[in-house]
Amino acid sequence: MDTGVEPIPIRLAETAPRYVRVYLGSRSDEPAITLYEIAPGGVVDRMVEIRATGARFAPEDVLMLGTVDAEAMVRHPAAEAFDAAAFEDLWREVRPERAFRGRVPDPDTPWEGTVQLADGTVVPMRWLPDGAPGGGGYRRVRGFDELFARADEKVAERVYRAIFLDPSIVWHPLAKAA
Repeated sequence: MDTGVEPIPIRLAETAPRYVRVYLGSRSDEPAITLYEIAPGGVVDRMVEIRATGARFAPEDVLMLGTVDAEAMVRHPAAEAFDAAAFEDLWREVRPERAFRGRVPDPDTPWEGTVQLADGTVVPMRWLPDGAPGGGGYRRVRGFDELFARADEKVAERVYRAIFLDPSIVWHPLAKAA
């Protein structure tokens, strides 16, 4: 039945991350591929630029921005959407180049530690190479597979932002459960 009323397009809320691959030159004009993992709501969780000379991970100015429009990104002629499995394969390949891993005594070993935020809040953290938080109120720190903070979502987001400012992290070996 024709009511004469134009339908209003309804966009369902996104529930899964989007993955976007962009093919552009880097700052030095060498070819580069930039990979984005964009959470529902448009927050960039992980980003890496891959060049012949190595990988450059997202600087804090990219990750601290507000949201991005994944739909607009994939409409760019040099971009395309791709799947999570391909992103994870590439991420695993370049992850060892991530500078933060140098701040963990041995990234292949579980560690626990603390980080002090700008307001003086001390937050317990765990580095777990197997990616399993192990309970106890630990929440994955956005952008990392192995880093967890014992915090609510707001404080975990503050930890995420703070680690780019290079605060001291006090690490010690993770005690094994009895």
